[in-house]
Amino acid sequence: MVSSLRCFFVGIVLIIQFALSLYWAKSLPEWVPWTYGLLTLLVALQGFLGALTVQQLLPSLVVVAHLAVALTLVAIMSGVTQQLLSPGQSIFPPWIRSLGFLSLFSVIGQSLLGSRVATSWASHRCLNFGDSCNLLGLHRASALPVSLLVILFVIISSFRRDILVNQWPYLFIITFLIVLQILLGVLSIQLRMSEPSLIIGHQLVACLLVAVISALNFKGRGMDRSSQSFFINQSTLETCHG
Repeated sequence: MVSSLRCFFVGIVLIIQFALSLYWAKSLPEWVPWTYGLLTLLVALQGFLGALTVQQLLPSLVVVAHLAVALTLVAIMSGVTQQLLSPGQSIFPPWIRSLGFLSLFSVIGQSLLGSRVATSWASHRCLNFGDSCNLLGLHRASALPVSLLVILFVIISSFRRDILVNQWPYLFIITFLIVLQILLGVLSIQLRMSEPSLIIGHQLVACLLVAVISALNFKGRGMDRSSQSFFINQSTLETCHG
């Protein structure tokens, strides 16, 4: 019930934003109405998958698809917010930005794999009966390269002085979240997945990682030509988009 109300509320907000973006289309960058239209469709798909999840009593693949849409929404909305607040050319050269997107997709993929492990009861069967350990083993094995990839993105970004000076809060938060994610994962396994708060926290940290990495990847250097007619102060923009 709570999930349905949350999805309904988010859908209403995005529909309003989509309508406003169409109304002010001439004053906005061209990509804004299209992006809000895509977000509105994704929320509709999210609602459909949520209903399907309840009706079919939490089938594993549907739950994974539901999470995939949710993480896609988080990534796009976080990126849109940064582009509206800091428009213009990316703060990263193309090769570092590519590494950032690779990190983003890797975190999303790892989260979906973790969801598959949880919803198929693979962890419970493996830890308690020694059965179906391949899926859990894959999730554990892939955690290290994904973590190293994210840390590599942070380290390489830090080598550029302008990014280190101006974007250090993002880099620090990403590093903190990836360390926390590893700790939560290890603790969850040690406690044989018996503590729901750890599992929820593990997924929540993954969601935050997706949001922060996406925000950093889409952060621009400042106003560009496509955004000159759309000058709006940061506090007002945060109110209308938050």
